[in-house]
Amino acid sequence: MSDAPGTSVPAPHRPFKRKAGSFYNGSKRLRCGPNSYLIVGNKHDPLNLESDEPEPFKEPCPPSPVDETDPLCLKSPPRSAKKKKKKHEKPQFEDGMNPVFVSQRRFSVVQQKIKQSYLQQQTSQSNVMETSSAPKIQEQKTVANNYKYRFGNFNRYYGNMPMDALLDNRLNFLCKDMFVDKDVLDIGCNSGLLTISIAREFLPKRIIGMDIDGHLIRAAQHNIRYFCDRDMKFMHRFPMSFPHCFGPITAPVYPHTLNESTEFPHNIKFICDNYVLENDDILEKVEQEYDIIILLSTTKWIHLNNGDEGLKRAFKRIHRQLRPNGKFILEILTFDGYRRSANTCNILKNNFDKIAFKPDQFADYLLSDEIGFRHYEDVGLAYAGFKGPLLIFFKENEM
Repeated sequence: MSDAPGTSVPAPHRPFKRKAGSFYNGSKRLRCGPNSYLIVGNKHDPLNLESDEPEPFKEPCPPSPVDETDPLCLKSPPRSAKKKKKKHEKPQFEDGMNPVFVSQRRFSVVQQKIKQSYLQQQTSQSNVMETSSAPKIQEQKTVANNYKYRFGNFNRYYGNMPMDALLDNRLNFLCKDMFVDKDVLDIGCNSGLLTISIAREFLPKRIIGMDIDGHLIRAAQHNIRYFCDRDMKFMHRFPMSFPHCFGPITAPVYPHTLNESTEFPHNIKFICDNYVLENDDILEKVEQEYDIIILLSTTKWIHLNNGDEGLKRAFKRIHRQLRPNGKFILEILTFDGYRRSANTCNILKNNFDKIAFKPDQFADYLLSDEIGFRHYEDVGLAYAGFKGPLLIFFKENEM
């Protein structure tokens, strides 16, 4: 059926767009019992196929008018877009402050200005305190380090050059025959480089390195691995790539096998202990254990930390621990270097003011009846960071 001329064409009818889930809205669904079926069926016939009731008549929807010139509704006006809500522009004040609402900020405009001025004042004060407290913090660290290293337990005690540490010139003054198959004690071994050199070159039966600092003892134990990994007689046991992939692998067997072999690294051990005893009563329990005792560059630190009595007590213990015909190798540091070390710590400074037993008197005291060494030999100056005389004291043969 065509439209009459001159009549307006009605707008095409748009079908109703049902909202998603509106059919299954809870308000339009009826439940029947625990099975939750719709009312059109029951438990035995959920689709209501056996029902005798006629289906309700549904009137057909009226056809929507269609424009013959535009059957696809291409000329229909576009849908109106949703209008965007305009945001309210916040008014700006002359000082740049925005108005304060309860939902946005906690303080009012006046309180916010007060807070900003307070924060600026605090930051300026903190910067001044940081600049003024930096020297105090550095001074505190220096005092703490001086107290920590008051025993002379510095790493690289004989210098910062690695070759000076590995090649100790004091070994040139010692004879290999003096150490072969002997029990040796090294007091104040530091990181153990000299102790390891004696164990490798002079082949003692056993050598024990003692130091008061546990960190240096752990470093000495790592140095054993370092020299083992670079020793040719250990290299053939594993492929060359193993140390690079897995680290040191030629670790020595630990102390219970010290007496089974005199070869390095089975003849060396490091322990952390203070050699100076607390009182003279403990000296009576000291037994003879060693053939050679070494005390190199350590007398100054024993003297400053324990005073005259502590150093004399250490000399007495050394004489008691030596076997007959034993040898005591001593490197004496001059008294000129005492004062500089004593100024680093209050404990050392107090002991330094009370010192009456000077290094020039050490040799006479060790030969006296109070100690009992027979004689000594001066083998020369030890050039290993210090220029102190190197003395060897001999113990008498007990009948």
